[in-house]
Amino acid sequence: MRPVFSYRNRARLRRVLLTLLIVLAVALALCIVTLAYLDRYIVYDQEGAHLDVDWKEHTQTAPTASVSSIEAEISYVTADDDAAIGTIRKVTGYYVTREMLQNPDAVRQTLESGSYYAVLFDLRDGFGAFYYPTAIGGGRYATSVDTQAVGKLISDLKQSGVYLIARIPAFADQNYCMNNTDLGLPLSSGALWADSQGCYWMDPANPAVISRIESVCSELQTLGFREVVLDSFHFPQTDSIIYDESERSKEDILIEAATTLQSDLGLTELKVSFGIPGDMAFPLMLTQGRLYFNLDDGTEIAAIAATQAASVITPDVQLVFLTESHDTRFDDFGHLSPAVESAVPTEE
Repeated sequence: MRPVFSYRNRARLRRVLLTLLIVLAVALALCIVTLAYLDRYIVYDQEGAHLDVDWKEHTQTAPTASVSSIEAEISYVTADDDAAIGTIRKVTGYYVTREMLQNPDAVRQTLESGSYYAVLFDLRDGFGAFYYPTAIGGGRYATSVDTQAVGKLISDLKQSGVYLIARIPAFADQNYCMNNTDLGLPLSSGALWADSQGCYWMDPANPAVISRIESVCSELQTLGFREVVLDSFHFPQTDSIIYDESERSKEDILIEAATTLQSDLGLTELKVSFGIPGDMAFPLMLTQGRLYFNLDDGTEIAAIAATQAASVITPDVQLVFLTESHDTRFDDFGHLSPAVESAVPTEE
């Protein structure tokens, strides 16, 4: 009888093991290829991660009807197309304020009636009230808005491949400051400074404030937003706030905050843009992101473009106006029209 570990048996065993290794390697390669292929169909929302095999079909399907409420020509591309061309494309489409969200059926009717590229939603106010279903700790909801209807509308637009933009106040957050008074901007009396609407503002120099903003932005990205506009991104224009600028000026603090936000959130491919008053120059040269303005007077466009000339590389793309006007001068820049014509933009 041949020994169990004879030369012939050992050779046969090596062949068997080699065959098993080859089979395992092939199986591993197939798993990697399969996971890479399915990655494009993974959708992240408030319920977690799941597969949506219809995603590619949705993003390639565009409505074909015309939009009568907007005179400017609006073309439609998918979110994938925008990712490929970066900030080259102008933002055109609609904006939706809190007032408009109080009538979600009217907003949906407009958005279902034609083809367009982008939709901007106001999704939180300076009092800290959210307009959509949020999982952010300590968050509260605007009582005048059906947040579930807003969430459903956002989900439907995401599935249709619309380029979604969320706008939230950068530093005004009454609710959060009341629960975290050390994050607010103090007066000499020790009380917190409040704006004309009675909203407390957070201190841009505090790392916890940046973390708070990033947590909200990250949640918005999971809902399908590709861009977030941090509105009123500036220090309050007042001398009553007690603020130490001995080591860093307010401008330097804003530059650092903007750079950190764009760097951190850019890693997840979320575009970070900013909203400021038209007569206030943004303190940083934006190589990515955009500047947004509420404006209805076309005669002021040139002055705003001149003020922001040192802040943007491509003004016609990086300057975006939310306007009710049909003045053709807005066509030279990014522009968004109201989803409900009678409503006006909410000023922070």
